[in-house]
Amino acid sequence: MQTQTLETPNPAVNIFDYRAVSPFLRAAFESLQAEQKHRFSLRALCRRYGIRSVATLSMVINGKRKVTPEVAEKLSQILKLRGVQRRYFMALVDLEKCEDLHTRAEVEDRLLAIRQGGSGRSLESDQYKFLSEWHYVALFVMVGQPDFKNDPEYLSRRLRGRVSAKQIETALDNMQRWGLISVDGGKLLQTNGPVVKTAEDIKNLSVRKFQRSMIKRALEAIFLPVQQREITGLTLAVSKAQLPELKRRIRQFREELDEFAGAAGDPDEVFQLNVQFFPLTVEASK
Repeated sequence: MQTQTLETPNPAVNIFDYRAVSPFLRAAFESLQAEQKHRFSLRALCRRYGIRSVATLSMVINGKRKVTPEVAEKLSQILKLRGVQRRYFMALVDLEKCEDLHTRAEVEDRLLAIRQGGSGRSLESDQYKFLSEWHYVALFVMVGQPDFKNDPEYLSRRLRGRVSAKQIETALDNMQRWGLISVDGGKLLQTNGPVVKTAEDIKNLSVRKFQRSMIKRALEAIFLPVQQREITGLTLAVSKAQLPELKRRIRQFREELDEFAGAAGDPDEVFQLNVQFFPLTVEASK
């Protein structure tokens, strides 16, 4: 009977729905407790899996203590996380420990890659690429140009050689499969088909990856002739009360510029507009 009390079948919680360790652990252990009812015991789990104390396990579950690699391994055993689920959990643990943006970006990319292969939702896993890979968006806009030429080698040159012909061929095939573009009379066209939608957590990670990619393109564009680009900045003091209105005006400016560019009769290039507005200071302690 004691052995049965300690058995911990997989909780009815999908780990791929979580982007942080603590919320997943709370949900997983709540599910475990609900399933086992009076047989559930943190103390028994600690004894069986060699966790130092109930207090340690409780603080980890509630996000009051970071998960060490040793405890992470034991938690994956308790929750019976195997294969891709275990890799995703370990990546969440790594994400919690990130102290710099570069490392965090690498771990977020790893999370996306793992989820792509393990979530079991193939359509969502594929569609996140449209949001996370900058050349998908660029190609989608290029398809809308009157002089679009469906030649991957040519398109690779148009994108300054930063994307291979094979990557371009894959991207165009995927966008056709998603209903974003279609073939009409041997020519690729944008469609009024379904907008790419995906889970909010994946969308947030994908958009951040897209933004990082486009900021990198902006850094490279600094070396283009000034006649081909406009890179400017403004450092200003603002009140926190102004933030909503400032952000509204930035969005309005972006929409107005999009409308103005869209009114052109014959567009012949694709440009990227990045708008970054962020604090350089932290709030002073009172």
